[in-house]
Amino acid sequence: TITVKDGTFTKDRAKNSLLWADASTIIVEGGNFGGEASNNKVYTSNGGQVIIKGGTFNFDPTDWLATGYTATKSGSTWSVSKL
Repeated sequence: TITVKDGTFTKDRAKNSLLWADASTIIVEGGNFGGEASNNKVYTSNGGQVIIKGGTFNFDPTDWLATGYTATKSGSTWSVSKL
């Protein structure tokens, strides 16, 4: 299990994912996730999971939000916060 609390994360290639959980859990509590647009922002395999509880994103993170959290869009950015 990895917990991300802060930082700036970008990718420079369209085929790479920002978050990749293979047989692991990634919990995002904060940070700025952006970079080149791609259809594959989050990838999970082998029982991996991504749980988002905070941060700002250049994609809609709704599918990975923890229970009790919401994503609010402003322009082209989504911000995640507790309900």
